Amino acid sequence: MKLEINGAPARSEDLAGAFGYGHFTAMQVRDGKVRGLDVHLRRLVTSTRRMFGSDLDTDAVRGYVRQAVRGEDALSVRVLIFSRAMDWSDPGAPAAPDVLVRTGPPQEHEMTPLRLRSVRYERVLPEVKHVGTFGLLHHTREAKLAGYDDALFIDYDGRVSEASIWSGTGSRRRSATSGPPTCRGSTPCS
Repeated sequence: MKLEINGAPARSEDLAGAFGYGHFTAMQVRDGKVRGLDVHLRRLVTSTRRMFGSDLDTDAVRGYVRQAVRGEDALSVRVLIFSRAMDWSDPGAPAAPDVLVRTGPPQEHEMTPLRLRSVRYERVLPEVKHVGTFGLLHHTREAKLAGYDDALFIDYDGRVSEASIWSGTGSRRRSATSGPPTCRGSTPCS
C-alpha cells in the first residue's frame, strides 16, 4: 500500500487533518487505466469548490495518481482531498487543497443480486462523497449482522438515495429491497 500527499510519501503528522473534513473518490485501476476518470475528477473539482472554496488542479491530481500506480496493472486507488491550510477560526475563507493518494489491492466485485436492507438515513451533503462515514458504516454493519449484503438508504421523502459505498440509482448491479419499493418521483428503482 502506498500513501502519498501531494506526490510525496505521507508522514504521520501530515495525516492529522485528512480524515475529519474532506472528500474523496475511489477507483479501480486495470491495465494502468481508470474507467470514468473524467467523472471522478469532475466530482473532486465540484466538491473541492463546495468544501474549500478553491480550485483543484486536475493535472496535478492525474500526476499524483499516475506516480502512485506506476508499474502496477491492477490496484484500488482512493484520492482524498483535504486541507492542511484550512483556517478553522475563519472556515469560510478559501483553503488550498491537499491531495492524498492511497493505493491498495484491487477489488473484484461480483455482479450478482444483492439482498439489501432498506434504512431511513440521509448523509449530510449527500451530493459530496465526504469522509463523514459513521452513519453509513453503522447501517452497513447492522444490515450485515441481520443477514443482508448491504444497506440501501431511503431519504426522508421516501426515495431511494444511495447505498453504503455505491449509488443505488447509478449502479450496474440489479437488486431488490427487503421490503416494498419506496421509490417515488424521478428516482429509478432498477
